[in-house]
Amino acid sequence: MYDYDNKQDTLSTSITFQRQSNSKQVDYIKDKLAGYEPINLEQLLDVDDQHLLAYWYKATAESDKLEEQLATVYQEISIDYPDLKLLTDKEYKQYQSIAKEIEENSDYSFSDLNTALLRDIYRWYTETDKKEVTKELLAKIEKAREQYFERKDNSKQAYLEESKKKNENGETKKSTNEDKLNEELEKTYSREDQKRVFRGHP
Repeated sequence: MYDYDNKQDTLSTSITFQRQSNSKQVDYIKDKLAGYEPINLEQLLDVDDQHLLAYWYKATAESDKLEEQLATVYQEISIDYPDLKLLTDKEYKQYQSIAKEIEENSDYSFSDLNTALLRDIYRWYTETDKKEVTKELLAKIEKAREQYFERKDNSKQAYLEESKKKNENGETKKSTNEDKLNEELEKTYSREDQKRVFRGHP
């Protein structure tokens, strides 16, 4: 677990971060986590940006593979933020199989399922008599997703800091696409760090 010093912004890993974090980099990490690991952007609002960056730097130092990097970050979050009640160990492995089965029997992708509460999906599935994807299960997931997007629309805090911009009429609109975001991220890294950057998935 990392100890965060508010005065010096110093973590126990001896990495000192500047006070102003790179919001694009944080968005990149959050976007990837919500696409690959059983955690959603709403839950990630509770994770300190500086901690998230520390987990990411640790992960990229240990592996060059994106999946392994994200798994490391997820594990660190599950340890340091127990209140999020993330799936771990046996439940984590079981959920991976459950999600795959739901994907094969519905139009939902893994990231779609992440917009519902993953622990609820795990519980709904394991409580079914035959432990299978039923119409009732899919209906619960659909309702949970609708509630998620309703909370997102009403949230005073953007789920991704760079995902909303104001146009000339003051209306909210989507920001740049992921390729451009990745391009900007690459500019923030040193040459050594750039070797660890991966292009985003669709």
